[in-house]
Amino acid sequence: LHTSRKGLSEEEAKERLKIYGENSIEKEYNPFYHVIKIITNPINLIISAAAILSYTIGETFNSYLILLLLVINIGISFYQEHKSERYLEVLRKKLERKVKVLRDNEWKEISSKYIVPGDIIRLEAGESAPADIKVIEAKNLLIDQSVITGESLPIEAKEGDIIYAPSIIKRGECIGVVIATGVHTKYGQLINVIQSTKNKSNL
Repeated sequence: LHTSRKGLSEEEAKERLKIYGENSIEKEYNPFYHVIKIITNPINLIISAAAILSYTIGETFNSYLILLLLVINIGISFYQEHKSERYLEVLRKKLERKVKVLRDNEWKEISSKYIVPGDIIRLEAGESAPADIKVIEAKNLLIDQSVITGESLPIEAKEGDIIYAPSIIKRGECIGVVIATGVHTKYGQLINVIQSTKNKSNL
């Protein structure tokens, strides 16, 4: 990562920010786009075709019934996706806060959006990791990584361990070097997988 125990210089940080981008995983939510995506789902298109076919051969009741089921399915799918997007938005905001970073051999407090790979940051009990970091100093460190790993209980961490965003420091404190930010973090990749998962029919 080409960094030192004095941290990056402000100039180095600016250059890396241009390369890696801001430490953010925001993605604009467009309800209209999601409705179109649900409607054009292959299964829904097949159901629509079945409704049209039923109508053309005179089975009016069946065609209306199929259309009703289609509308219900689209409504449920939209509700589930909208709810998922709102949940992801809340999770994204966990990464946005002030963070203590070592720049030019001086500890500073900056927005987490502007940290970059190679930055050295300090975390204390009650704070969450704003990016994926490798621990270089640890003192009585206990972390909760349940959002990422699914582990129900906090685990102890030591020098050399990786703390994934947005894990919470439950006890102790640590200093670590940032190894991944934004969409390149394990958390960012997880959100990307969830967002790119195609809609499934509820019928």
